[in-house]
Amino acid sequence: GGMAGLKAKLAPQILDFFPKIGKVSVSGITGGALALGVGAFVAHIGLQWWATWYPGADPGGGGYIAQRMMSAKNEKHSLFATLWFTIAHYTIRPWPWIVVALAALVLLPREQNPQIIEKQNPALFAKVEAAYHNHALLQSKDPVYQSSEFKQMYETYENTVDPGIMYPKLMLRYLPPGLLGLLIAVFLAAYMSTIASQLNWGTSYLINDFYRRFVKQNAPERHYVLISRWSIILMTVFSLFVTKYFLTTISGAWEFIINASAGMGAVLILRWWWWRINAWSEISAMIAPLIIYPIARYWMGLHSPITLYPTVLGTTIVWLTVTYLTKPEPVEHLKAFYRKTHPGGLGWRYIENMLPDVKGDRGFGHMFLDWILGIVLVYSFLFGLGDILFTEYLRGTIILLIGILAGWFIYVDLNKRGFETIAR
Repeated sequence: GGMAGLKAKLAPQILDFFPKIGKVSVSGITGGALALGVGAFVAHIGLQWWATWYPGADPGGGGYIAQRMMSAKNEKHSLFATLWFTIAHYTIRPWPWIVVALAALVLLPREQNPQIIEKQNPALFAKVEAAYHNHALLQSKDPVYQSSEFKQMYETYENTVDPGIMYPKLMLRYLPPGLLGLLIAVFLAAYMSTIASQLNWGTSYLINDFYRRFVKQNAPERHYVLISRWSIILMTVFSLFVTKYFLTTISGAWEFIINASAGMGAVLILRWWWWRINAWSEISAMIAPLIIYPIARYWMGLHSPITLYPTVLGTTIVWLTVTYLTKPEPVEHLKAFYRKTHPGGLGWRYIENMLPDVKGDRGFGHMFLDWILGIVLVYSFLFGLGDILFTEYLRGTIILLIGILAGWFIYVDLNKRGFETIAR
């Protein structure tokens, strides 16, 4: 029992904190251990973190992070609140999910891929696959569909092609009624909160940024309220249609978000470093991946995350071309922005030369070092906590100490340079 018992029942490769890279035979990674091709590994490590947009982790900063920072007491609090959120969100919060996922691998049947299941009994597999896509067959009077062999293979197939289904299965089978009801209520509350936020957010864009500006101007507020209500209904119907027919799994939804924003990240970052970025740069970077990703996926036959390569490259070419073909923002706007944010750096030298009375930010070397130390801090806490959970106490303690040391260096550097200067 406990974590020691869970660890003993898992294949050793599953607890490797780094994926197997390159060609790995299925027999060599039994139990669903993680294996990545070289291309997939490079896509995740070299592209995804900076090139794609995803809610709450905008590569160039965003509304989620800005709201947290602006709600803090002062600059010092905002910096450390953001750092604490990063630690809590990426190193503490995932471990309950990871432990449940590992328990699912032990408690529920699953194979590395459907081909392994098919080899066991091709005829029965055909019926299992048909029933998975047509649930009415599960109620068939055919004795094959009611046999224990079919039910066992069906569950194995279902868990293999849609691992996300294993979480609710564990809930239903192992939680007592009280905790099960509480967890369902929590899921519903989180779901409704997210839906309400996204629908209101999306409607505000449609009404304030599009309808009010380009369709009907100077109308009574009652008119815009009415249109916003209809917009929410239409967006809800459209969302249900998309989730029903296109995004049938949670992982599929995240893959779509990541690929449909691939290439945007560079614009979101560079808008703080290069004066030439304009609104058309961002608009083209938003539209391009929606066209390039389907081409990469369905015409070129690529799968995520390999689709990131052509999508990021194509989107980058598009937004750079659009940037140079369109006019920059008015100089007075750029000057006002520079006076307020004084970003500094080579990319703003053109505007900086027009404002000799404004001192641009410096200390980019310190910022880069703090960034590297922040990465060390987060990964040290993630791996260190994992080692301690799985009774590797000495190694886990050493890794955590490395993370604490990295955090201490960050604090010393920020304190030395002055928090007000850094976050002003």
